[in-house]
Amino acid sequence: MSLKKSLFCSFNYFYNTMNIRIIFLGLLLIPVLGISQSRTITGRLLDSETKQPVRYAEININDGDSILVTNHLGYFQTEYEYGDKLMASHIGYETSEIPVPESSSFAVLMNKSYTDLGQMTFDEKELAESGITREIHANELDSGKNNVKYKESWQEFYADFIEMVTSAPTFKDSLGAYTLEVYFTVNEKGQVRDILIDDTKSYQAFQQKGLIEESLMNLNSWIPATQNGINTSQSFKVSIISVEKVFTLVEESAKFPGGMDAWYNYLKDELNYPSDARRLGIQGRVYVEFVVQRDGGLTNIKIAKGIGGGCDEEVIRIIKNSPNWIPAYYKGEPVVSKTIFPVTFKLDYGDGRSNSTPKLQDYLRSNVRYPAQARRMGIEGTLYVFFHVNKRGVMSDLKIINDIGANCGAELLTQMKNVPPVMIKNLKQGVNILPVTFGLHDPPEKRKKLMYLKITTYWKSW
Repeated sequence: MSLKKSLFCSFNYFYNTMNIRIIFLGLLLIPVLGISQSRTITGRLLDSETKQPVRYAEININDGDSILVTNHLGYFQTEYEYGDKLMASHIGYETSEIPVPESSSFAVLMNKSYTDLGQMTFDEKELAESGITREIHANELDSGKNNVKYKESWQEFYADFIEMVTSAPTFKDSLGAYTLEVYFTVNEKGQVRDILIDDTKSYQAFQQKGLIEESLMNLNSWIPATQNGINTSQSFKVSIISVEKVFTLVEESAKFPGGMDAWYNYLKDELNYPSDARRLGIQGRVYVEFVVQRDGGLTNIKIAKGIGGGCDEEVIRIIKNSPNWIPAYYKGEPVVSKTIFPVTFKLDYGDGRSNSTPKLQDYLRSNVRYPAQARRMGIEGTLYVFFHVNKRGVMSDLKIINDIGANCGAELLTQMKNVPPVMIKNLKQGVNILPVTFGLHDPPEKRKKLMYLKITTYWKSW
């Protein structure tokens, strides 16, 4: 064997041997690398605000049955493999996933969770209306075995809290509308702590804040929540709502600036007698209702009793344009009150004639419309309206005699029902028959084919 061939064989043997060793070593390293992905981690749960440890919280891994519990310092330790999902839960905090960093030791901040107690109000009427909502919240809290308990039921908390606030000498039920978001915690000793009331720009709500805090602190019948058999804190949120209370009985009534004389002068200067009411002879009293706010502004304006003819709308207009009033007072405080005022419309002809009401014919001539169907079909003729007026001036037994059809009778009945009562009162008592003529042509002097309505100036009465 030549030296060259001998050297080649030796090299080939060495290469094959080393290759086998490298492959074998690689096979040995595979499980080692797999094992190296599992590591021990140590975490600590802390309150995001106070940075105090979250004790006895539960750590669930991959939604399985394995549960870890943090110790009294908030620490936990476990074996962690890349991709594992860790969830932290505690009755007083939001359930959240734990982000595991590359470091083997780390801290996790948990946000406090506030159990919603719903809405409360210190007004008796609204209290009754919102009772169902509170009952639902109370039942949910009572059914949770680890929740904070209050006496026999959470319903007693609502009752005791409202009683404590409203019976306090400093409580005022006339402070207007406001909303307060109240947060508080019942700690592991069953004491109310960490009361927070959302800041408000409402001075009225600000006046109640101190009383609410004091009342919560004085409630001492709590049984603390538990977490894994250990007493712990639980936090709550309640919305306290007050609507503007409208007083009808007050010590000092709301009034126009300057008193009643100034009010009548204002009406005299601002009131415009509507042309329709003047033409139809409508007069009488319009009763207007409105609310005077604590700052004297007028709201919720509406007519309690009107007379029509545009008078109602005119009264609403002048009330809307009125300057602010002086509010009503109750127990020395300005309050919201409701009031009703009469506004009188009275015709004055200025020529020595007495006030009178125009004839019924004038009203019908202004309001009855010739039905489109009758115009299209060329129907014309005379109808007779039959009705009875009793001693009180009330019309009854209204009906049409000799109806010419095409909705003429229906239109006439509609307008008769809308006749202002003051016109009926001026008619003679007993049975009345009024002829009304529908015509499609003007009287002969105009000689144009236009529709017209003729109502005779007489009627029969019995």
